[in-house]
Amino acid sequence: MTPSRFLRNHLLLTAIGIVSGPAVQMNRWAATGTFDVVPRGEKILAMLGSAALMTAALFGLRALVRKGVCRLSLPAGVRHDYGRYDSLTYGVFLLTLTGAVGIQLSLPFLYILGFSFLFAQAFLVLRLLGRTPEGERFYLSVGWLSVLFLLSGFAALMYQIVWQRTLFAAYGVNVESVTIIVSVFMFGLGVGSFMGGMLSKRFPARLPEMFVICELAIGAFGVVSLPLIGWIADLTVHGSLLTISLVTYVVLFIPTLFMGATLPLLVTHIYRSNRHIGRSVGTLYFVNTLGSAFASV
Repeated sequence: MTPSRFLRNHLLLTAIGIVSGPAVQMNRWAATGTFDVVPRGEKILAMLGSAALMTAALFGLRALVRKGVCRLSLPAGVRHDYGRYDSLTYGVFLLTLTGAVGIQLSLPFLYILGFSFLFAQAFLVLRLLGRTPEGERFYLSVGWLSVLFLLSGFAALMYQIVWQRTLFAAYGVNVESVTIIVSVFMFGLGVGSFMGGMLSKRFPARLPEMFVICELAIGAFGVVSLPLIGWIADLTVHGSLLTISLVTYVVLFIPTLFMGATLPLLVTHIYRSNRHIGRSVGTLYFVNTLGSAFASV
């Protein structure tokens, strides 16, 4: 790393600490209602101290994370480039500035902050890895695709539970509601699996892209799902059981269709690499089910 790059990384991390530290301190004062009673001199000292403490914490965190990343079996070029750009990922700590608009630094906020940092780190490593020949093989490996499918299974069960609870709130908890939810998921997954098999035969060179499209479509529906389900429930709450069943099928059929299509797409993609259909199906179905098990916990 050149001296100028080294200096810029240190200045960037220092700037993030100087800004985020006082933001955390201000948020603490606001949460405890003690801002007005603290003398001005103590405020200045506390702000300076929090800036120094946060800066030191960020430098310490960066040292630990770099040590962990260096232990990974990554190409030398990836480890070198990681040291050039990793300071950018610490910009997520500027989310502490959301306290200026009234968002308190609660435990859920800390979870979001932590996951955002992990996501930024993972994105950087994967982005750098994708530039190397080793990275191209990695993205086609069973291990990487299995991680994606584990996350897919985790999200799928979470969606099912959330949508089920939302419909329970609208139509009540009874045998009919449970039957409708379970059957629409099984129906959508079955049809989606059939459609995914057809697409994998028709577009064998576009399997990863189609998998990404399916996951993006599921996520896009998830963003609007709760207000959409609530609005439809208000319109049909006094309808017959047949009306409620048909409406539920129509609403949830599209996301479950995309969920069902993901397995045959990935199975076909992996089969092209290892030519072992049993291992491909078994591995992906195992990790997908494991993700659902984690989600149920």
